[in-house]
Amino acid sequence: MMKALTVMLLASALCLERASSLQCYKCENVKSHADCKLIRCSDLDRHCVSFYHERAGEGTSINKYCAPSCPNFNTEVKGSSKISSTCCETDGCNSGGPSTVKTSYSLMALATLASFFYALRTGL
Repeated sequence: MMKALTVMLLASALCLERASSLQCYKCENVKSHADCKLIRCSDLDRHCVSFYHERAGEGTSINKYCAPSCPNFNTEVKGSSKISSTCCETDGCNSGGPSTVKTSYSLMALATLASFFYALRTGL
């Protein structure tokens, strides 16, 4: 009896769909993150994407959307433009600027502090 109940519960759990779809910010060719709106993605979408296109003299164009896979890339045309994207997988995670920039500054600060304390400790 217990074995049959366990099998039924397992089968039921495997058949259940995700209770709610991912929510991501969506906008097209805007200049500010504030111009993006939170939407509910389709059940096939697993990533929130932020896409940035920086053009010399024109500023940055921002696009945000839901996607089934992550089109993560960075490319730069010297002196002309830079295109980059970031992906994440939780509700509303593409709300602000690129996390890689924020992470880079944090890592630089942490590395500087670690170097400073290492130098003090070893007497360099």
